[in-house]
Amino acid sequence: MARKFLISRIALAVAMTGGIAAAAAPTMVAAKEKAPAKATFSKEYAAVAAPVDKAIADSKANAAVQAASQKAQAAKTDAEKAAAKAEVDAAMGGVLAQLQTAEAQATQPFDKLKQGEMTRNVGVLMNDPAM
Repeated sequence: MARKFLISRIALAVAMTGGIAAAAAPTMVAAKEKAPAKATFSKEYAAVAAPVDKAIADSKANAAVQAASQKAQAAKTDAEKAAAKAEVDAAMGGVLAQLQTAEAQATQPFDKLKQGEMTRNVGVLMNDPAM
């Protein structure tokens, strides 16, 4: 009797896992068939965002930006944070003003996605999570 009970439990477990796998298979196939959207930016946004993106990419190799970013990370008071933020901005060539200009030009979904990415990266460098 105990042997019959054990075998039926195992059979039930195998049947259930096979059923779940079979139910998930159509959705996995459908996901593979769908081609990913190609990222296209508006011409206006691309023109103003390119220098900002380059400044962010170059910031890793720029010693002045890295030093200012470390000051921003170590800042304790509001005055120290503001000074460090201004120093990072200056070291990156006025990136805050450029970000605002780019934000005004962001009209397409991928423009807005890229804008958010760049704003976040600058916020990390300035230790400003509210950006």
